[in-house]
Amino acid sequence: TATDHKFLNYVSDNNSTCIENGTETAKCENCDETDTREKVNGKTPHVFENGKCKVCGTDEYTQELVFRLNDDEKSYSVSASYGDKFEKIIIPELYDGLPVTRIGMMAFANDNTLTEITIPDGVTFIGEDAFARCSSLNVIRYGGDVAGWCAIDGLEYLMKDTANAKKLFMGSAEVSDIVIPASVKSIGSYAFYGCAVTSITITEGVESIGNKAFGSCYFITEITIPESVTTIGKHPFDYCTSLTIYCKAEAKPDGWDNTWSSNGLSSSGFPVVWNCAQNDKDTSGYAYLTLNGVRFALKNGSAFVVEQPRNLVTAEIPESINYMGADYKLSYIDGGAFRGCDKLTSVKIAVGISNIYGYAFDGCSSLTDIYFEGTEEQWGQINKNPNWDKNTGNYTIHFAEANI
Repeated sequence: TATDHKFLNYVSDNNSTCIENGTETAKCENCDETDTREKVNGKTPHVFENGKCKVCGTDEYTQELVFRLNDDEKSYSVSASYGDKFEKIIIPELYDGLPVTRIGMMAFANDNTLTEITIPDGVTFIGEDAFARCSSLNVIRYGGDVAGWCAIDGLEYLMKDTANAKKLFMGSAEVSDIVIPASVKSIGSYAFYGCAVTSITITEGVESIGNKAFGSCYFITEITIPESVTTIGKHPFDYCTSLTIYCKAEAKPDGWDNTWSSNGLSSSGFPVVWNCAQNDKDTSGYAYLTLNGVRFALKNGSAFVVEQPRNLVTAEIPESINYMGADYKLSYIDGGAFRGCDKLTSVKIAVGISNIYGYAFDGCSSLTDIYFEGTEEQWGQINKNPNWDKNTGNYTIHFAEANI
């Protein structure tokens, strides 16, 4: 009597790809007849090589990520599965043919192994605590430009809990000099917090600067605020330790928070030069000059070394400085002047310095050589605070005639 076919044990035909589910085949348990059908959810992961999938050409991304369709059903949010950790994350521009526009709330929180992330320019929103306690994240690659970056809602949840001295890439290039274009009306809270940038230009047309927008940018030495800026939030330059602020305005506008010029390491705040188009001196009468990367304050024919950017590798302190046709004689190295300059390897000091104040070279752990242009006796005549060289490297002092 004829019986129906009975197909039970389907075996993969090993022909799945990232774009095709592939097939599976079973043999009838009652005869030699076979049945082939499409596998359910049979697609295999992409095979990436040189940034592209070898099969379909999709740009490389982290395939272990979780994607959820947004409420508009036209875009995706991205996050990680609970407990997943990554050293490097690449978020794709598209997933399943739709743009990835959001990073979810607590998406990568507590991942202290994460060091690098790539974010496409289509991302416009970062959820609360998305990168909370991702303290090792120090490389951010963004697919857009400065204007697109400033337009992202929730940047603070990426920037505030991640590493300081972060490298920020836009396109393929690391950003060292940031220019905020006039098309950007608002620089959001924490927008560039902790970035390893060396200069920041705010173009006339920008209207507001958010809380801690440039906080912990240790390497910048000056910034100019145009007259168009009518609102500034709390502590926008907090811990920018070597900063002089130049303002086009003649006095603080009402919309600037009272902490706008505060410095997290000093109660006195940063030096501020008002009406900087017509004036070069702060409210205490000092002018500021950066010479060969080293920052000086100048007043009444005298100069001293003020706090330095932390990316200094070498420093030269001359006997005198000529500024605007006048000579200023170097008198001292201020307390904490080179504090935290852990890349500083050598310092050249001319004769004439009378004082080196406390913690002047604190934390200069790479310092190996101090070149003093005078004699050992003259070096001994300089008044030095007992903690002037606290936490330095094992340095050698080179004199004009010998070493110690």
